[in-house]
Amino acid sequence: MSVTNFLSLFDFSKEQLLEMLYLAKDMKTRLNSANFNPLKGKTLAMIFAQPSTRTRLSFEAGIFQLGGNAVHLLPEEINLHEKDALPDIIRIVSRYCSGIMAYLFTDEQLEQLKNCSTIPIINGLSYENNPCQVLGDLLTIMEHKNKIDNLKITFVGDGNNIVNSWLNAATKFDFEFVLSCPQGFEPDQGTWERALKNGANVKIERDKFKAVKNADVVYTDVWVSVGQEAQTRTRKEALISYQVNEELVVNAKKDFLFMHCLPAIKGEEVTTNIFEGKNSVVFEQAENKLHIHKAILSELLS
Repeated sequence: MSVTNFLSLFDFSKEQLLEMLYLAKDMKTRLNSANFNPLKGKTLAMIFAQPSTRTRLSFEAGIFQLGGNAVHLLPEEINLHEKDALPDIIRIVSRYCSGIMAYLFTDEQLEQLKNCSTIPIINGLSYENNPCQVLGDLLTIMEHKNKIDNLKITFVGDGNNIVNSWLNAATKFDFEFVLSCPQGFEPDQGTWERALKNGANVKIERDKFKAVKNADVVYTDVWVSVGQEAQTRTRKEALISYQVNEELVVNAKKDFLFMHCLPAIKGEEVTTNIFEGKNSVVFEQAENKLHIHKAILSELLS
């Protein structure tokens, strides 16, 4: 498979995404293989607009385990927020490195990176998409359910960038995706309409109990993301009735998976008992970020 950038799951076919998932499973078995170094001599530039422990660790450890190296670039080091300076910096980085992982960029900035760069761009997270996370989530589901199609995946809470990427994934796989959120917390309208236009089995169900009924996966995320701090009070007041708790999950299948992309605020979007319970796979999700990132890096940089 020839991959030039990894910006959105919508850009790939089902077969291409499955190829990356199976490659990630293979990468997982090679974790301690000293002779496996397909990215020897490769360097990944990692540009973070905001700190992220899991994304930085998983990309940095991932390329190191594949024989390459990573360089962490701070916003002030590359004049990230100066629009006119960014194209020149990216053209320079393109001559020094083998790929760029960009975290927490607007879609406009990602498009600017893509247009200026001569090396692959990976969307580590943007305001509208989180494709690496959701591809890793699919790996976790595949490991536990032995399939991705014909499952019901319910997301309870804010229709954020995770939800947008799940909508993109739903255009490629045959699962049902249900979002339960209050009015005003719907996902990006364009992404929603594109998912419907492309035949995705997606819907919004305001009643969280109906949304979770017979779910194979129950997913949630924090109510206040980076950049939304000024809205903390209003967001929490609107979302408090959408907590994932014991009363809610009894409506899901007995062997449901509880998922969360972390960091979690236990006692807000999810109770501690659910987060730490037997159905929780949140730390397997976190581990699989490493393996899916290795697969993405291998596809783009080798």
